[in-house]
Amino acid sequence: MSGTARHDPEAYKNPGFWCKTTFIQLGYGIWVNLSAMGIGLAFGFPAVMVPQLFRPDSDIHPSLIEESWIASVLSLSAPFGCLISGLLSDRFGRSKLLFLSEGPMSVGWLYTGFAKTPVDIVIGRLITGIGCGMAMSCPRIYLTEMSLPNMRAVTGAFPTLGVSCGITIEAGLGAYFHWTILCYIGGIFSIILLLTNYFLPESPYYTLLKDSEENARKTLMKFRSKKHDIDSEMADMLRFKRSHKLYKLSLLEMMKSVVKPYAYRPFFMVLGYFALTQFSGIYVVVMWAVVMLQQSKSTVEANFGNVLLGVTRVVAGVVVAVILFKAKRRPMALISAAGEGIVCISIGLYIHWSPGPTLFPQLCYMSYIVLATIGYGTLPFMLMGEAYPLQIRGMLVGVSLSVFNLFMFFTNFIFVYETKYLGFANTMIMFGIVSLVSFVILYIFLLETKELTLVQIEEYFRQEHPVLPFRMKPEMLVGTTGKEAETK
Repeated sequence: MSGTARHDPEAYKNPGFWCKTTFIQLGYGIWVNLSAMGIGLAFGFPAVMVPQLFRPDSDIHPSLIEESWIASVLSLSAPFGCLISGLLSDRFGRSKLLFLSEGPMSVGWLYTGFAKTPVDIVIGRLITGIGCGMAMSCPRIYLTEMSLPNMRAVTGAFPTLGVSCGITIEAGLGAYFHWTILCYIGGIFSIILLLTNYFLPESPYYTLLKDSEENARKTLMKFRSKKHDIDSEMADMLRFKRSHKLYKLSLLEMMKSVVKPYAYRPFFMVLGYFALTQFSGIYVVVMWAVVMLQQSKSTVEANFGNVLLGVTRVVAGVVVAVILFKAKRRPMALISAAGEGIVCISIGLYIHWSPGPTLFPQLCYMSYIVLATIGYGTLPFMLMGEAYPLQIRGMLVGVSLSVFNLFMFFTNFIFVYETKYLGFANTMIMFGIVSLVSFVILYIFLLETKELTLVQIEEYFRQEHPVLPFRMKPEMLVGTTGKEAETK
């Protein structure tokens, strides 16, 4: 280790991409986000199962209300899993919850596979949803806490990419296999993850919070190469812990911390972002993709079109993960909001005025997926892991994802009724208008966190730093606490 690196507190934050430390973080990112891939399998399941249930040769024939429950119940039960995971991950650790979340996932998939009635399917999906909720928060927290600032955006995009891969795989398998076979595949995959996640090390920030400095250092070394400046990074973490007197909170203390400005300010910012994404239809397109393609006057066969959307989602996820290594969050969020608004309105107007089927709807939906991946599907989750305070990060992430899933349940449940009473074209135009409104809201309120460490971001919210969030620079917070920050 060079002397320069040892004496420069910034040296450890941006070691570059082509180094062993970066590849170690990438390796853990892939491992952890196999759980996100499992969530993607569950999310993509209704899009291929519901059309199969309405075939003449199907053994199960759901009613309209049962169809809505089958497509949306996962989002209704997932909040319970998010709350369980959020509370327990702050008590017992991130890695343990990554392990435990695969239990209900396995049971839910297998129960659904053996279903004989629509009610059985709903129950199976409900159990799967609890597991999905448990698996949603931990990968994001884990990756945030083990990543360096220059890699946090890249690994932060991995959960979205993992979900995208799962949705794409499910779409591809659904074009060839019966939905019961898909359930058995999902169950086996979850059992494999249950076994492998047992060996994940704990995150270094959580270890520092609940354990000794020595064990935190040992944990941190698992995520860094031998040439990495461990001393500087540990010094930064210890300074933050001591200056704010951080320790593992009791449940009552966690509840009291929620009403502090450094907790509720980022919390409401993230919740607002989630609301905007859901009511612009982003996950409606995921869960109703085949049905939407069938109603959009597209010349592309709906199941094949769904596979193309999945491939687009994966490719866009990879590209976004690369772009985020350099790009700022705010421009990507604004491009996403404005672009999705234009695309949705274009689809609605096309359906109203087009004389016949063309390739245009398929291209629009593929553009929609790209734009969603750039911002709506990636950034609010990343911001959640970055902005929430360390001591109650797990709990706030769990609560946030619970609300996110309730939004998703509501928007998917009412989609059938929106298209019935408003018409499909007008529903798409409504999604577009919501997205354009979100552009204005995000421009005003969205925080820029690129290149800031987790310590700097939390100190920003703790100190009420008198600078607009999107103009905040790393140098404004480095080495400052309390009154020092105010004087600067």
